[in-house]
Amino acid sequence: MAERAVEISVPTALINPLQSFKGEPAIVLNNLDVQALAPPFKLLLVGKFSYGMPSMESLCKYFHKLDLKGNFIIEWLDPRHALLQFDLEEDFMRIWVKGQLSFQEMPMRIFKWWSNFHFSMEPSVVPAWIALENLPVHLFHKEVLFSLARGSETLSNSTNQLLISRG
Repeated sequence: MAERAVEISVPTALINPLQSFKGEPAIVLNNLDVQALAPPFKLLLVGKFSYGMPSMESLCKYFHKLDLKGNFIIEWLDPRHALLQFDLEEDFMRIWVKGQLSFQEMPMRIFKWWSNFHFSMEPSVVPAWIALENLPVHLFHKEVLFSLARGSETLSNSTNQLLISRG
């Protein structure tokens, strides 16, 4: 597990003046601002524990045993959620497609983080496997797959896995 802080550069155009909301200091961000801040977090997953949580030590040991190729960071977000950040898209996809992991008989469901993620709602973004039976090998390129799926994010994230697993 990497012991480093995530560095995020904020475009100066997004540094809005301080305002007041209900007597408290606040800044106002529109949807474009929020979307512009989201890309550094594209390899984030949220793990949800519904029936108790393991220790951070056991959680980290479990992830180290997975032989991930890149670094990862695990942090508690609240008493039920862990934030899982990956350096490599391959590691991110490998964990996300599992859907659920189990630690000491405590299941952790895996969700993809996105800019509108709310802990109180179940997300609707899930990985999907698409079978393209009898697709000729020479058509197994990212551009062709994109045109077939009309820009499916799942295909954009897992094209390498699809190419490897063509059966």
